[in-house]
Amino acid sequence: MAAEVTRTIWSFRGLLPVYWCVGEIDIEHAISRNYYSDPCGGCAYSCDPMSCLPVRGQLGDYKNSKIVGQLFYSAVAKEYPAIHTLSTSPGGISRGLGEGGGGSFAERGFFPLTLFEHVPWIFRLMCVTWSLEDGAARYVEALTGEPKWPAGSMPMSGPNCLLIPGGCLWGAKGPMTDNREYASYLADDELAAKVAVKVRAYTAKWAAAVGTQSMERDMPPPSPISPVRMKYGKGSEWVAARAELL
Repeated sequence: MAAEVTRTIWSFRGLLPVYWCVGEIDIEHAISRNYYSDPCGGCAYSCDPMSCLPVRGQLGDYKNSKIVGQLFYSAVAKEYPAIHTLSTSPGGISRGLGEGGGGSFAERGFFPLTLFEHVPWIFRLMCVTWSLEDGAARYVEALTGEPKWPAGSMPMSGPNCLLIPGGCLWGAKGPMTDNREYASYLADDELAAKVAVKVRAYTAKWAAAVGTQSMERDMPPPSPISPVRMKYGKGSEWVAARAELL
């Protein structure tokens, strides 16, 4: 699951951080810390004076997580050529006029992202987002039939502002193009290989650190009416019983 936020989205200018470069130190930051915790942390951040804005910090974390994910699977595509691996996105999804709605991104976002939930049609009119059906059709196009994109590619929305010759990266809708061409760090195979090493190192570290208490805190119960949940409650006995079922 990729996202257009990994490169510039001009309609989000001022809210979404813009990275002109991403280096190894930025990957370490993206995995281990929040965006706002160290805005001078490396090449990408360049001492962001707006990092204190809640919505910018939130979008910075979202952008970082997607960059890490996309670069990781770019490396996986080279490691396992027998598996056709790529990163794609449904684009920006919002409901139409009078339909209401909004997804988890809108529900958990700070203002003005909350407008995605309450007045989603505004973003459709601004050519920033499109319908759920359009997004689902993109997945069908990318994931069925003969491969349409090279392994490791990142097919997502391309330039979609028709008012500028050649278009510009205005929103997250429209015909797909390989987004690696819009951000040099997304096409950096050496950086992708380093990301894969970092991700696996942190995964092993986190897995080794998981104990009974962290499992009790972080893992949701199977169901509020599960026999195990009803019998053991939420303590360590429940964790042990759940482990037996798995």
